[in-house]
Amino acid sequence: MFSKATIKERRQYYREEWDPKDLPAFIATDIKKREFGFDHNGRGPNDRYKVFGGTESLRKFLRYKAPFAAYISVAFYNNPRRREDWLKAEYIFDVDAKDIPIRSCQCKDTG
Repeated sequence: MFSKATIKERRQYYREEWDPKDLPAFIATDIKKREFGFDHNGRGPNDRYKVFGGTESLRKFLRYKAPFAAYISVAFYNNPRRREDWLKAEYIFDVDAKDIPIRSCQCKDTG
């Protein structure tokens, strides 16, 4: 039904759609203390331990490499490339909507 996005399509997305201004402040503020990972071939994270000095260097990387997916660590380090000198971690839930059974409320339209 769906095919993988081509490198051209992914580059177009990062050039035209993705904007570092859309990053939540809690990510942008401490970006230097986080480790990033990327999926470049569509089979899961295969490029890890990346560190960025700011949102502009992340933007350039994404435009140039155009990965299928980007991942960000919930941990904060003084040396995130080596995952050394741990500072703290966030508490995060990842709920995929595709895994939630949906039931109709059988509600009548009141509009």
